[in-house]
Amino acid sequence: MSRPPVRLVLATRNAHKAAEISRLLGVSGAAIASLDAFPAFPETVEDRDTLEGNAEKKAVEAARACGTWALADDSGLFVPALGGEPGVHSARWAGPGCSFADNCAKLLRELEGETGPKRAAYFRTVLALSDPEGRVEFTEGRLDGVIGTAPRGGGGFGYDPLFTLTDGRTLAELSPDEKNGISHRGRALRSILPRLRELLLLSAALWFAAAVLPPPARAGKTEPGQETIWDQIMAAQAMRGMRQGHQYIEEKKYDLALQEMRRAVAADPKNPVGYMLLGVAQYWNGQVDESIASYDTAINLDPTSAQAYLLLGISYAWKGDAPESEKAFRRATELEPTRADAQMNLGSIREARGDVPEALALFRKAVDLDKKNPLYRFQLGQLYRKLGRDADAAEQLREAVKLEPEYEDAMLELGCAEERLKEDKGAIATLKRAVSIKPGDSVARMRLARLQLKAGDHGKARATLADAFHLTPENGGAGLQLSVSYAGGKRAAKPGELPEDPKAKEPEAAALPETDPLAVFERNLRRVPLDQGALMKVDAVFLPRPKLVRDAPGEGGSLKKALARAHDGAPGAEGSPQAVRRDYALKPGDAGPRDEQVKKIMEDLRRTMREAPADTDARLGMNLTFTRPVPAGRGDAESPAKVSYQPRQVGNDMGLWVIGTGWMALVAEVLPESGEKPDHPDDADWWTATGLAYAAVGEGQRADSAFRRATELDGGSVPAWLGRGVSSVMIGDETGAVAALRKALEISPKNRAAADGLKWLLRPAASTQDTGAKK
Repeated sequence: MSRPPVRLVLATRNAHKAAEISRLLGVSGAAIASLDAFPAFPETVEDRDTLEGNAEKKAVEAARACGTWALADDSGLFVPALGGEPGVHSARWAGPGCSFADNCAKLLRELEGETGPKRAAYFRTVLALSDPEGRVEFTEGRLDGVIGTAPRGGGGFGYDPLFTLTDGRTLAELSPDEKNGISHRGRALRSILPRLRELLLLSAALWFAAAVLPPPARAGKTEPGQETIWDQIMAAQAMRGMRQGHQYIEEKKYDLALQEMRRAVAADPKNPVGYMLLGVAQYWNGQVDESIASYDTAINLDPTSAQAYLLLGISYAWKGDAPESEKAFRRATELEPTRADAQMNLGSIREARGDVPEALALFRKAVDLDKKNPLYRFQLGQLYRKLGRDADAAEQLREAVKLEPEYEDAMLELGCAEERLKEDKGAIATLKRAVSIKPGDSVARMRLARLQLKAGDHGKARATLADAFHLTPENGGAGLQLSVSYAGGKRAAKPGELPEDPKAKEPEAAALPETDPLAVFERNLRRVPLDQGALMKVDAVFLPRPKLVRDAPGEGGSLKKALARAHDGAPGAEGSPQAVRRDYALKPGDAGPRDEQVKKIMEDLRRTMREAPADTDARLGMNLTFTRPVPAGRGDAESPAKVSYQPRQVGNDMGLWVIGTGWMALVAEVLPESGEKPDHPDDADWWTATGLAYAAVGEGQRADSAFRRATELDGGSVPAWLGRGVSSVMIGDETGAVAALRKALEISPKNRAAADGLKWLLRPAASTQDTGAKK
């Protein structure tokens, strides 16, 4: 078999659309086909009264008929002044057999004499993705504009000559690339692309196992050179198990996926792809050591598998084992030198280990191999920033945003680069866009608010700052978000102390002081109701502690310098930051099992702190989000709410597994030096922005001092009181946090952040084991 079968059918006979999506997915055109590849399939009758209904009908009919996944879309133009018309009837609004010109003429007649808001309109696209059994998931995109008074432009189709954008041009006056970058259909497609890439990658692995591997690699033989009927039956059973396991992984039912994959490898123990998929299931179940063993088995069965080495490197990176991770990624690049993802992964490890020259070369190679990949542009831009090459950084970041207009991580970096280049107007526009995409990114909010204050717009700055503080896992999915600093890491023994015995037994978990950063995490875990599940994500960044060195004249030690030196990648930098990520699932249950779950989580976190690199301090970011309870009578796994990170999503929008620490440098560059007079010392809003910066890097005490100064200067500043609530929680003063949030509510009775924060803080602990803190 020379090529994989079609794995995704587009429910359209437009071959150009199929080719475009194939290009965006970065896979061969053979993986995707339009309905032209299935000439016997009849046209679907679009008779539903919603876009969702038509898209679902087209996707399900195509998926079931073709026996594979199918993607369908339905789009419409909506004019509120016309009651939402033409809406779902957009294509045939002027009557059966009508042309694009007929529809446009009718629209102009319907809006004749109307001006201003009455001509407002928006395009909306709904995409439906169906599996062969008819299970469907949706995504959508929208584009706002106004209807012009006469057609303009020779491009596009449909209502494009009338649909006018904010810059005065119609969609028909844009180039195809410009239109695709902003269109409703392009936005819907970009939002589903990560899901499609995942689908095609897993499907490719299954095809590879079934069709490419020679029989000796796929099935155990009863005797050398002989394959029995029993061997064939077991291999077929294993393939069914892998397909089912693949389905469970897609549905995020990782425990069920693990069961299926275990059965699959037992049925076909010579299949390396089976062990790779088993490793993926183990990884997502938190069994990282077991996933490493599975990938090792896959490599033993197929030593030429670059994919197995990449997966192995990811698991080692999760454990914080940079040398083994680098070894695996380097082997992947040797096996497949033209794999851009292998070059990028290895470059990420080399950057984390402080080898900037090799990282730069690897990132450049990744970009050369895949010029249309926004992630690689972003990584290269970040590295240019660390080298002080802001113009080069901005160039790469603009390309990343052009390729992926919703790429918020790149927008944050770009906005900060534009500010350093003295392009404040452009920086404000870029950071506004970043905040609109990820409202929970407090680093973007802090940088935007500073620029707004610099421009003299205090009202907008306060509005920007006010939404940066949340203290509840029930605020629409943003989660309970905290960032704390921790004097972690092993240190040399002080005079009079005995050095730590590396063979000594780990100490028993003791009650934590109320102000201990880990106690903050534990108290909030114990507030989760017993009948409620939760997800807690913890990101730990270990920053090298500054050495005792002679400073140049006029210099002094400071947090700002410690952060900047840790991230600048320059020669002489005091080590490189290291980062680990931990994900914990808290399941519903009785008080006893809940206590055991919390105990295990805290033991793992304490172990992480004990195993921190020598002479480092830690910045811990926690995000706690409730999972939706499973309705009675249903046996499916919990479905997690949307999760974001605090102080921001530490990785990036493109699914990069390496935990990024570059955002901390974006905070460090605006922090005041120790002993330095702060910007605008008598302005409450500037102090609030400074407090948010300290909070973002886990400096609770410094953040609290800044917020207190802000409330002293302006007792009516709601953002300042919200900030005091967050900083009080960070330093373990929950009584102070309650008082601060009550003050914010007194000033602004409808403030949602303050109300939700109080609700969470006043919730009694659901499990009652003593943590050394007040419940």
